[in-house]
Amino acid sequence: MVEASDPIVRSTLQAAVLAGISNLVAQYLASSRDGTPFQFDVTRFFQFILYAFMVSPGNFVWQRWLETKFPAYDRKLHGDKKEEYIDDYVTGQNTKTVNKGGEKAPAKKIPNELGQREKNQSLNLQNTFIKFALDSTVGTCINTVLFIVGFALIRGSEKDYIQDDVAEQFLPMFLANCKVWPAVNIISFTLVPLEHRMLFSQMINLVWGVYLSLIADGTQKF
Repeated sequence: MVEASDPIVRSTLQAAVLAGISNLVAQYLASSRDGTPFQFDVTRFFQFILYAFMVSPGNFVWQRWLETKFPAYDRKLHGDKKEEYIDDYVTGQNTKTVNKGGEKAPAKKIPNELGQREKNQSLNLQNTFIKFALDSTVGTCINTVLFIVGFALIRGSEKDYIQDDVAEQFLPMFLANCKVWPAVNIISFTLVPLEHRMLFSQMINLVWGVYLSLIADGTQKF
């Protein structure tokens, strides 16, 4: 049975909450810009939350795969063990683990091989470049298509219209992504410790989500 403490579930719920906040802010900004009274659009609000539920699990798996396959520092742990530590830091279980007796267990420390370097360890530039390249190309392309197609499906668009939307909107949106996320990825992969990386990305996504909400609502162009 899936529980809210599962890493992928918690990450998805967090993304859905941020999506709702982003859309609410976007609606307010749009009404302020147009000089009209603010009227909360429930449909648009829940469409954006639904989209977050659709795409967040896949994005979680993608980011975890990147970190597991291309760690910032020496890789010594088995893949399953690395995923366990990554999941613990995503959910905060490393500091909130509770044993069967109801008492807090000692916090697990993330191994040096998974993002916490020792004094003489240096960043693995090859792995960092591979993660950056994959996320900035493959990841961005997939998310761009998912955004266009996802909202078209949510709003009941027909197949031909969806294909036209992808052909028309893909390149402008991809270029818009390239103005923000490559810089975010460089900072995330090189400066932000693994245990804080998810929080960092979510904070950026809160602002980015406002922009996407305006795009999806047709009040902003790329």
